[in-house]
Amino acid sequence: MSITDHPVNRRRKGLRIAARALFACVFAFFMAMFIGEMLSEPGLSLSQIPADLGIVLGFFAVMFAGFALSFRSAYRGGQAILAGALACAVFMLVRGGVSDLDAAAVFGLPFAVPALILILNRP
Repeated sequence: MSITDHPVNRRRKGLRIAARALFACVFAFFMAMFIGEMLSEPGLSLSQIPADLGIVLGFFAVMFAGFALSFRSAYRGGQAILAGALACAVFMLVRGGVSDLDAAAVFGLPFAVPALILILNRP
């Protein structure tokens, strides 16, 4: 039995695949929500995106780059996704204070979970 056929390694590979699939689903949901919000504003063009939404989209770009990187290195990709998720959550807290703790959790936790799975199950 080679080391790649070991049951633990197969389980870890399955968890990495599941983490990437979870990230893709969560990312697609949030992107659909952002696009829907932008389309619902009458007369809003790409140059008129609110600053807060632009900043959050920047954090999402970091997380997407981490997702792409995770196919090459699960550990590094997970770190990038986690950094983007934490930055997004901290931004929500700074912007809205402690009263926006629920928004920070909604924007941070769904991305932190697959990131931690990728980090903890590196090959």
